[in-house]
Amino acid sequence: MTQPRPNRKVSFPGRMNTKIVAHLTYPYERGEYFAIFAHSFNCSEENCAAHAITAELGQADISTLCINLSDFNHVDASHQSFMLSDYIQDLIMTYEYLSRNYETKILLIGHSIVGVAVLTASQHMPNVAAIATIAAPADPAHISHLFGVAQTESEEQDKVRLNVERALKVSLSHQLSYLNKPYLIVHSLADEVVDFDNAMDLFDAAREPKKLLPVDTLDHMMSCPSDAQNIGTEIASWALPFLKK
Repeated sequence: MTQPRPNRKVSFPGRMNTKIVAHLTYPYERGEYFAIFAHSFNCSEENCAAHAITAELGQADISTLCINLSDFNHVDASHQSFMLSDYIQDLIMTYEYLSRNYETKILLIGHSIVGVAVLTASQHMPNVAAIATIAAPADPAHISHLFGVAQTESEEQDKVRLNVERALKVSLSHQLSYLNKPYLIVHSLADEVVDFDNAMDLFDAAREPKKLLPVDTLDHMMSCPSDAQNIGTEIASWALPFLKK
């Protein structure tokens, strides 16, 4: 596999006077198409599933702006409240940066809980030609499990769920029923964090064109590089026809 060009850091204004730092990777000089890949992998760029997926997108002539949303302050430590609205705002700001600097159709990719933010934010992104989520939950209340909040029926957990519901305002399934962009759902049958039923729920709620891609051995964080590479290849192959339209 030919590696894409080393990435470079770019920065641009974020919400509430913050700065967003992302990694821009070109396959050669510059790909004909662009992707935004938003994730929350807690790992280095060189040893990350995001890097493996970005490399495979590069093989399809897709440049990638990769943003790790775990780098930003989306969790209020005093309340352990996950602020999904922050993710959504940062994604919109990232899209606006890319649209200002490059005239191109965009593939939007989100992993895990960031996939929920991607689906919501895409409503404000007219140049997005296709969307892919990997291991995304269908129920926003699942966020508390993903972020390690206690699973007991506690007041703290109720706060988490209320914050999520306020951020989304309407149910994810309702939003998907109005999603007018091609949508690929990638989910592992072996995912023990967000089980495969979530993928089925997303698929049932979404409009056509849509595709469900089940995979056998992939763990939730895509810790095996070859698995991540295969996912990148599948996403690129699926998305290219929509990017070329």
